[in-house]
Amino acid sequence: DASLVDGDTYPPNNAVDSNLACQECAKGETPKAFGYAIVSADAAELEYEISGLETGTTYYVRVLAGNEQGYGSVSGVGSATPPLQAPGTPQNVELSVRDGDSSALEISFDAPTTDGGTEIKQYLVQYDVSSSFGSATSAGVAGNMIVRCPNNPILETVTIETSSSGTTVNAGSFQLSLTYNGQTRTVAHGIAFNAPALTSEEVGGDDSVYCYTNPTWCLDSPNVRGSMQSHMNMLTRALGLSEGVDVTRTATATGYVWTVTFLNKVSGLTIAATGTPTLTATSGTVSIGINKLNTGTVYPQCTGTQVINGLAQGQVYFARVIAYNAIGYGPAAAAATSAKPTRVPAPPVDVKLSVLSGTSLKLIWSPADDGGDTITSYLIEIDTTSSFNSADKQSFVHSYLDGGAPFSKSLQNLLNGQVYFVRVAARNSQGYGAFESSSPVSAKPMTTPSSPSNVQLLITSHKSLTVSFDAPAEDGGDAVSFYRVEWDIQPGFTSNHESPFRGEVDLAAAIHRSYTIKNLQTNIATYVRVTARNAVGYGPSQTTTPVSRSPVVRRPGKPSNFAAVAGVAPGSIDITFNAPRIPDHGTPCGGGGPSATASDALCPIGLGGRDQATFGEADGGSDITYYHIEIDLQSDFGSGTNTQVTLVANDSDSFSYSFTGLAAGRLYFVRVAAENVVGIGQFQTYQSVRTNT
Repeated sequence: DASLVDGDTYPPNNAVDSNLACQECAKGETPKAFGYAIVSADAAELEYEISGLETGTTYYVRVLAGNEQGYGSVSGVGSATPPLQAPGTPQNVELSVRDGDSSALEISFDAPTTDGGTEIKQYLVQYDVSSSFGSATSAGVAGNMIVRCPNNPILETVTIETSSSGTTVNAGSFQLSLTYNGQTRTVAHGIAFNAPALTSEEVGGDDSVYCYTNPTWCLDSPNVRGSMQSHMNMLTRALGLSEGVDVTRTATATGYVWTVTFLNKVSGLTIAATGTPTLTATSGTVSIGINKLNTGTVYPQCTGTQVINGLAQGQVYFARVIAYNAIGYGPAAAAATSAKPTRVPAPPVDVKLSVLSGTSLKLIWSPADDGGDTITSYLIEIDTTSSFNSADKQSFVHSYLDGGAPFSKSLQNLLNGQVYFVRVAARNSQGYGAFESSSPVSAKPMTTPSSPSNVQLLITSHKSLTVSFDAPAEDGGDAVSFYRVEWDIQPGFTSNHESPFRGEVDLAAAIHRSYTIKNLQTNIATYVRVTARNAVGYGPSQTTTPVSRSPVVRRPGKPSNFAAVAGVAPGSIDITFNAPRIPDHGTPCGGGGPSATASDALCPIGLGGRDQATFGEADGGSDITYYHIEIDLQSDFGSGTNTQVTLVANDSDSFSYSFTGLAAGRLYFVRVAAENVVGIGQFQTYQSVRTNT
């Protein structure tokens, strides 16, 4: 009909046609699930297979014969119902690694294209280390996992048992309460000792039928009537659980066991005996026992991604999935690829950082747990801060692993003396694991220092030489910690002599820039060299200028601690001083470093002259005999009117002298010098003093 728009549109006249497929149909409309086929009459057997039907649905079939004149009358109508089938094959099965978990895998799948005519209740996941699923364990597979669907929950189930320590319970009743979601309800009637399981079993007289209204309206023993199902249904409805319960009852030797299954998909129900039971037995004590068999569990979506737990790290597994309905299990669908439980590797171990040169460091490490997969590379990070977030951070990927552990990496082109922090992480197919910091946590590229500078050799006495030196031009990237002074009577420093002809001493760099070698032989040339050391070690040595000297007696040094002040009396000046502390050459016998004290500069005992209790006087190797004091009106002591006073030296370290009879209020210049057998030493720097008036 040209006026038809679609299959649901009636002809304009709405006429009923006896040739329509159904008398309720209108022209242009096909009934739901209607189909037909034309079969050749020349076929050897007149038969036809109808496919694409829904299992469990009843279909009606009829046959019409046709020739050139049209179709004849309709045959009788037959009917048949395609039987329920096992479900089809699950779709899109994939096995994959579970991120961060090396004891589990993820398997994902979709529902079969057909459920077999009845809903799928659960899926069986089988996994094995063999692709043929032929392992000796667990019936041919390494393991099974049941994935229940939301329509297949575990229902909360409890048992209620009456028993006696003697004969069978034969009379009386008991009461129960039910608690859910913080609310408690108690049965309205007593439950008979032999209450039937189901409401459908409440037959007989009025005393067997549960009374749902006011007990006073019920006939005969209203407190002991009804089945366990009726009692429990009243409690569940009072708590908002509309599905009720299912109950079975089993007789025991001394009582009954009622198994109560709650049909609502809930958990957390609590049944308790309450009140005072009236249960009795001919002999023995009667008791009521309540035990929870199943805790209610409702399951989430059973397709999609599921987790297989309890697997071995790094073991290759194969997996397949089977759907299950009321008929049974369908065919299996295997994942196209295998997988092994893996995670990122654990942090490396034995991570050691060391100095390689003045511009490089060396990192050594070994792998820890590989997370179940082969480690393919390591990421090394180096930075000038421990937070590894500065603009100076550098990263290196180390992928050459053929030599086996321990692995090492030279970190080149670094700044000499700059402190660097280093860490390393391992990588497998899952990515990089956590970093492990080095031990020590930081290091700096460094090398040995260059040789000390300005190394001088000086004669201090007929038994001693003093060597002085300055810091190296390059410290190698680390502060110089020690200086080594070596001496020998041969220039190659290879003689077989013992001390005092040959020797060495290590000096703390913080204290010393000079050292006095004592107990040497007069007039025998001694060669000296000095070497600097830092955390890496000793650098090259530097010989002195001159390369050698021979000890001889020298003039004494300048008197020390010289002071001149105006005396109390007008025209007087008081002078005090001590024996020389620094030799005539002007270099202290020791000390001179940034942390040196005054005592570090004192000369050692045994220089050949006069010794005090804790030091030797810087007297050139000969006892000081006199101290010469000059006073003048001019600072150049050339006025021609200067006065000289000579004091006889002794074993004392402290000396004093007072000038008197000087002009009052005049400015005078005063100085002092020491004398030994060689001669008079240098005057100490003069001091100017104005006398009192």
